[in-house]
Amino acid sequence: MLEHCVEEIPKPKKEEDEPEEEKKEGEEEGDAQEKDAKSPFDNEYRSIAVLGIALIAISEDIGNDMALRTMNHLMLIASPTVKRAVPLALALLHLSNPNIVIQDMLSKLAHQEDEISAFRSIFALGMIGAGSNNSRLGNVLRSLALYYEKDADHLYLVRIA
Repeated sequence: MLEHCVEEIPKPKKEEDEPEEEKKEGEEEGDAQEKDAKSPFDNEYRSIAVLGIALIAISEDIGNDMALRTMNHLMLIASPTVKRAVPLALALLHLSNPNIVIQDMLSKLAHQEDEISAFRSIFALGMIGAGSNNSRLGNVLRSLALYYEKDADHLYLVRIA
């Protein structure tokens, strides 16, 4: 699964030495390929692979530590689609177990410019604190509510968390 997270999608090559008549006929095929390549679901299997890594490692302590290390590496080297899935994977690894390191990491991710990643990290903070009465996590969520007080979508998600 880790291989799927970091592999690059090959881009179709455009041949420029074709005759003009063949280009006109091939333009329709090339346009269809470009539309397929620009589909928003091209990289979604990568985020599913990240969640799969978390689901496999959820049951054992050593696997949990190894998956946490893998998530740290993915945050550094992976594509934006994979980076968006990492907060949910961290939440699955530490469900109802508010670890200080994970809280700090998710709190930093909640302040990113990428809106989707911020949404997911705020929701992940709620998942790791579910069922616990952790005052530190409560303070983090209160500070996020103050930070996003002018943005209704983020504020609503903070209240859900």
